[in-house]
Amino acid sequence: MYRNYFQSVTVNTNANPVITPGGPTNFCTGGSVSLNAGSYSSYLWSVNSAITQTINVSTTGIYSVTVTNGNGCTGTTYQSVTVSANLTPVITPNGPTTFCQGSSVTLNPGSYSSYSWNSNNATTQTINASTTGTYSVTVLNSSGCSGVASQQIGRAHV
Repeated sequence: MYRNYFQSVTVNTNANPVITPGGPTNFCTGGSVSLNAGSYSSYLWSVNSAITQTINVSTTGIYSVTVTNGNGCTGTTYQSVTVSANLTPVITPNGPTTFCQGSSVTLNPGSYSSYSWNSNNATTQTINASTTGTYSVTVLNSSGCSGVASQQIGRAHV
């Protein structure tokens, strides 16, 4: 006599994690972002072998996490983070910074996305300085990183 015996086989699907950043993954020095791997049974991050659902990162890198779901199946995913250095603008005058009354000099901190000058609240790349004092500008680039530069302007003694 011939009997059919069947064995039931269950194939569980692998975990398919997705990292959800808690903010921009491109930011300036001093910033950070949290990376959340979602809800799983266990976690193993590439950073310090962290075993938590969420990590905070503040340096440039490609971060990976391997997760294990309730069936014991694993999956790995990656997230790139870019940290940009803060800016160090330098004001370049187009002539002497000490001059006689009635003269001026143009100050230029270089090419950036935006400018804010202290002397007259100008938002232009260059300004004309015609009085004695310290001229400062705060600049921003397209990543939102900032920097400050200053230039002293004097009056010639006659």
